[in-house]
Amino acid sequence: MKPKTIVSVLDSLPAAKDVALRKALALAHWYESDLHVLHVGPRNSVDENSPGSVTDELAKRITGIAEGSGTGGVNIIPVVLSGRPVRAIADYVARVSADLIVVGQKARRASRYWSAGSFAADC
Repeated sequence: MKPKTIVSVLDSLPAAKDVALRKALALAHWYESDLHVLHVGPRNSVDENSPGSVTDELAKRITGIAEGSGTGGVNIIPVVLSGRPVRAIADYVARVSADLIVVGQKARRASRYWSAGSFAADC
């Protein structure tokens, strides 16, 4: 079955380490799928209306990686969620009926919030 919707969960590490996102981009390009890229942060950091918001930073980070990876043409949807990461990710994945979820492989804790690999470890 060809995945129509792929979700990639960003880790809190620097952009140079976005291995899971690079793999998700390659998969989305190969299967001609939509790619939803998630970032989960504390509630007070998610403000869509402020200049230089988390969403803007996320879009810049994704664009830079996509341009450098040769995966042009992928429909990328940047998404910023807040709250408990595992619950927020699970709810979003169910809402968009994701066919594939790409996460980092290590569970870490950064600034009181679990990172992407924790989602895989928790589910």
